[in-house]
Amino acid sequence: MSAAGRQQHPVMAGVLVFFGATRFAKALTTAVVATAFLSHFLRSTIGWPGLVAIVCALVAFAALSFAGRWKQLDWHGLLPISLLIFLAWCTLTILWSSYVPSSLNGIAYLLAYAFLGVYVAVVRDLIQIVRAVGDVLRVVLTLSLVLEVVSGVLLDVPLRFLGITGALASGGPIQGVLGSRNMMGFVALIALVTFAVELATRSVRRGIGVYSVIIAAGAAVLSGSPVTAGVALVTAVAAGVLLLLRRAAPETRRTWHVA
Repeated sequence: MSAAGRQQHPVMAGVLVFFGATRFAKALTTAVVATAFLSHFLRSTIGWPGLVAIVCALVAFAALSFAGRWKQLDWHGLLPISLLIFLAWCTLTILWSSYVPSSLNGIAYLLAYAFLGVYVAVVRDLIQIVRAVGDVLRVVLTLSLVLEVVSGVLLDVPLRFLGITGALASGGPIQGVLGSRNMMGFVALIALVTFAVELATRSVRRGIGVYSVIIAAGAAVLSGSPVTAGVALVTAVAAGVLLLLRRAAPETRRTWHVA
């Protein structure tokens, strides 16, 4: 090994220590979650090139963070077979696609987010992921409602570049920064569950938790999304069954497990 090569080792070690730090993993997780939920907003403001550049940078940072934390990682039971099959099937569709360049771009985008999802799942535990999602969705929903008020109440003008129709004054439907009422309602439902978990685990102050639940519930209702209504019903039934399961007597628990 040359002297120049030996001199690079301390630098490389310092780089890996920086990217492998817990604080960096926390910041990167928040950035990944924010990019995922704000992809429509980013695409509408800085275009596809800007969004793709952000995703590529996140992938590079995640790879470096993986390298810095490699010995600390626990891969046990991480990737379900169904996810691997889905990604493989999407990749195979290139073979019969009539639009190969577009297919390649779409699959690359999908695989990039899959890699980022794996990164978040590996380097952060469940409560840390809930906190990151909660912090991001508080900002997303607050920004969405502020823009809806500006568009539908103060200016009474749609913000077409964001897909906001300005229908808040008439009771919705609203789209916020998420592009459509269905996506707005679906994200609001995810936020409602996330904020409920935060309150239950006391991960945030009660005032922040109550505010978060209120804006999530309001966004879900104002979205007027029938898809969200159906998903909310199924979620409520599943939650009810889980609560009953926890309180069920041992002799009836098997029946509730089947349910």
